[in-house]
Amino acid sequence: MKFINLLIIFISSNAICQNKADSLLALGNEKQNKNEINEAIVLYNEAININGQNPEAYYYRGNAYFDLKDYKKAVADYNTCLSINPKHIHALFNKANSNFELADYKNALSGFDEVLKLDPSNFNALFDRANTYFKLEELNKAIDDFNQGLTLSPNEANAHYDRANTYFQLDKFEQALIDYKKAIELDNNNSNYYFNKAITEFNLEMLEDGCKDLQTSSGLGDKEADKYFIELCQ
Repeated sequence: MKFINLLIIFISSNAICQNKADSLLALGNEKQNKNEINEAIVLYNEAININGQNPEAYYYRGNAYFDLKDYKKAVADYNTCLSINPKHIHALFNKANSNFELADYKNALSGFDEVLKLDPSNFNALFDRANTYFKLEELNKAIDDFNQGLTLSPNEANAHYDRANTYFQLDKFEQALIDYKKAIELDNNNSNYYFNKAITEFNLEMLEDGCKDLQTSSGLGDKEADKYFIELCQ
C-alpha cells in the first residue's frame, strides 16, 4: 500500500511538472508571437529545465534563436529536437534554413533532402533546395526543383523570379524573360522584377522595353535602375 501511494504521488508530481512546462511553452510562444524574443527564450529555458525530453521545447527555442539570427544556436536546438524526434519535419526544415543562412549549403541541401523524403510535395522545401542548388552553382538541378515546385504551386511570384534568375545565369534569356513577365503578372510592385527583366531585355537587344522597365523599377524605388537608365537609355 505504501509503495502504491508513493507511485501515485510520483505520477501526480510528474503530471504537475509537465503541465507547468507546457504552460511555460505556451507563454513563450505568446511572447515570440509578439516579437518579444528574449523573453520567450527565458520561458523556453524554464520549460526545458523542468522537462528536458520535450522536443517541442527545443524546436520553439530554436525558432527564437533563428528570429534573432543566431543561427548556430538555432541549429544546436534543432539537433537536440531531432535527437528526441528524428522525424520532426519542421525542425528538419528550419535546421536546413539555418544552415543556408550560415552559408553551409551542403548541410542545408542534406536537410532539404530529408524533408522531401518525408514530404515529397513540400513546395517550400523544393523552393529552398532550388535556391541552395543555385548557391552551389548546380543550376540545372535548381531548375528541376523550381519546375517541380511550380507544378505544385504555379502562382508563386518569387519562384518564377528565382527560376528566371537561374535561366539568366545559364544564358537562357528567352526563358528568363518569360518567368520575369510571369513574376510581374503575379506581383507588379517589386522593383527587382522589373530591373532584372530590363537587364534580360538588354541582353536580347530589346532596348526600348528594357528602358521602360528600368523606369518602372526606378519608380518603385530602385536607385540602381536610375544609374543604368542614364547609362543605357539617355
